[in-house]
Amino acid sequence: MKPLSNKILFIFLGLLTTGLLSLLVYLFIFISGSDDKVKSLGYDINKNTKILELSADTSISSTDVKESDTLPYFVKSGEEFRFVELVEKSCVNTNVTCKISSLNIGSASNLSERFQKLSIGLEGKGSFSSVMHFALVLESLPYKTALDRMDLQFQSSADASSTSLWNLNTNLSVIVIK
Repeated sequence: MKPLSNKILFIFLGLLTTGLLSLLVYLFIFISGSDDKVKSLGYDINKNTKILELSADTSISSTDVKESDTLPYFVKSGEEFRFVELVEKSCVNTNVTCKISSLNIGSASNLSERFQKLSIGLEGKGSFSSVMHFALVLESLPYKTALDRMDLQFQSSADASSTSLWNLNTNLSVIVIK
């Protein structure tokens, strides 16, 4: 190689290295700035979420709605077992064999102390159509309910002539007014 072409090659490699180092420095500064923006956005989201929770809690607690108007949506204190009986009747009416696996009542963390959350763990067994009909009935109860989770599993049977059974596990929640 000629000495002139070596000089040009070294100059080119030097410029290429300088360009790559400049690009890395720029990307490092850009990514560092983006990290601060992401942290700022996360803080804003947390702040706005807390504001929304507080405003929802305040609006529920301070409304001038008559308690009789809320009865179709919430369970009154002392009527929790009537609600549980309604759920059990829904099992019978849809031909699903049900068992209550858990029953908890406690404070709802995002609501005021005037409200409690009643959670019912249910295990059901029946044909696919019966189990799905039961799930639809749970969703359409005359109360503001929430199905926190729902697991549906096929139960295999050794006898091919028997009706196939499905297992349903779910948690049903409703708000109770104290």
